[in-house]
Parts: sequence; C-alpha cells; structure tokens
Amino acid sequence: VMFAPFALTLLGLCIAVPLHVFTAPTSLAKMLNLCKNYDLEYIALATVIIVKVVVWQNIYPMIYKARIMKGNSGNLRANMSIYRVVGSEIESGGVSSHVVLDDEGDVGMYNRANRSLAHLTENLVAFVLPMLLSGLFYPKHALVLTGVWAAGRYLHATGYTTKYGS
Repeated sequence: VMFAPFALTLLGLCIAVPLHVFTAPTSLAKMLNLCKNYDLEYIALATVIIVKVVVWQNIYPMIYKARIMKGNSGNLRANMSIYRVVGSEIESGGVSSHVVLDDEGDVGMYNRANRSLAHLTENLVAFVLPMLLSGLFYPKHALVLTGVWAAGRYLHATGYTTKYGS
C-alpha cells in the first residue's frame, strides 16, 4: 500500500517520457527559459510535493483498513467510517442511545486516519492557492513552506491516527 505513490510516479514517467520525446512542442525551450528566469521551477517542485502528500494521505488509511476489513468483506470495504452505539440514558421513560465514530483499536485508527484525510480536503485549496500566488513573488520561500506544510500533514496524519490529541 505504501509503495503505491512510487508505482504511480513510475507509471507517470513511463507515459510522460515517450510523450515528451515524440511530441515536445517547439515552444518548450521558451517555457523552460521562462521558468528559469522567474525561478518557477521551485513552484513546480512545490506542486510535486503537494501532489505526493495528497496521494500519500489518500493511501495511508488503507493500512488500518486492511487490519479490519479483509478482502472478502464485500461492500463493507466501501465504508469510510465505522460507528458504534454508546451510552444509554433514560429520557421521558425511554432509552436513548447515541451513534458515534468508534475510537478504539484498529477501527479507531482507521477512523482517525480518514478524519485526517478529511482535514486535508477541507484545507487544501486554502493552502494551494496562496502558495501558487505567493510563489510567483517568493518561489524559494513557497517551496520551503510547502515542505513545512508537507511535514505537518505527515505528523498530523500519523499522530492523530495513533491517538486523539497526539
């Protein structure tokens, strides 16, 4: 599972290199000079980092999914979250229960890994757009800050998966 991003990169290169060799536009040299003149290669590298973080964070929950949902689990594998019923309270003479995300063991780790992925999707545009815009003016800074962001995403996903609050 964790090698999938590398396999996808290799597949992409296997497609991109022949396309480049056989169909490279004549304007490619101009575009490369433009990138070099404005240090846009830093923005390109920052973009690669962002894509790798997104791919990794989408694959990361599968580690925990494999522990709780076996290959023969059928449609159960479509669940992004697993819930449990907790607490009973006496209300107006009846019993009331609540359904919450299960936070115990491998199931809890799976749920928190997916929640970290949801945090990424909630905030990705708010990071990418300013990074691209500021990168036009401060490309090296944008690359460094993208690296800091990537490390933060990794720490958030792995820490939050381990236990809430870590």
